[in-house]
Amino acid sequence: MSEIDYEELIRSPLDGIEESTGTGWGWSAIGLVTGGLVGLAMALVFGGSTEPVVAPTAPPSTVSPVVADVVSPAYPDDYAEIAPGLGARIGEISADDESITVAVDTVVERDGDVLAPIWPVGGTWWLESESGAAAESSRVVLARFSPGVFSVEFPVEPFGADREFTTVRMAERWDQRELAGSTSLPFTGEPFAAAESVSVAVDQDVTLILPTINLGRFLGRVEWKLQGPELGGSVHITAILLDAAGAEIGRYQAFPDLMPPRTEGTSEIFWDQHFSIDQTGADEVVFKFRLRIADSTPVAISFDLTGGAVGQ
Repeated sequence: MSEIDYEELIRSPLDGIEESTGTGWGWSAIGLVTGGLVGLAMALVFGGSTEPVVAPTAPPSTVSPVVADVVSPAYPDDYAEIAPGLGARIGEISADDESITVAVDTVVERDGDVLAPIWPVGGTWWLESESGAAAESSRVVLARFSPGVFSVEFPVEPFGADREFTTVRMAERWDQRELAGSTSLPFTGEPFAAAESVSVAVDQDVTLILPTINLGRFLGRVEWKLQGPELGGSVHITAILLDAAGAEIGRYQAFPDLMPPRTEGTSEIFWDQHFSIDQTGADEVVFKFRLRIADSTPVAISFDLTGGAVGQ
């Protein structure tokens, strides 16, 4: 296990955060230095080409590079800012027969609002070696039990037996913006199925389409599509049953999950009442949704790997 320097903890992600009234899963990811716990990671694919590239030309960028040893006083030594209010440093590097994994630790900026930084859901990274070989990242993996820790994986083929890595660079970041809205339909009883597709203009450039809506006694299924955003995003849906006076009869909540940005998907929702499973008296169903839209931002952030040991 990696040693933890507790002096580098800028602020606990649990400080001053009220308990969620929803599913219990927060929507803002929070940086916390916990070491490179690659083994505890949950493999969530966040994009990047799976085709290896040997000795490519550096991706073009109009952004001045930020080198890891030139950091703001807002962050500890060796941390560079990879997103507004979020600093990162390279942790452990490991390799096997299939991939090379670079672990990354993050922290929020000193005296910053711990809820302000929105976690970059992914992006494009490049790994370069002493021999001149290079490869684009194949995926980014989040650590389920370690907030603020993630790993970037690269294909091993372009490097052969070469393990003298010199640089890892972030060339593109997928920023997120949050949108919210609601729509309603008459509730005709359980089992419920929407007669036609529902379309909601959430923003001037984002439309949410619900092609299929089914609600049963215990479970529901809502298919969704996003029109407008190039990279897509993720959708969290809650269905609330109301009576004629507007009082809540009960609700369906989404199963907690973390998903890569995409343009369509299915939300499985479940009846979230402790005792009653009776929808009698409901005559309206309100669908509340929260969207996290991913947008691409070109960056040029470099970390020097010279002298870093590579484990097996």
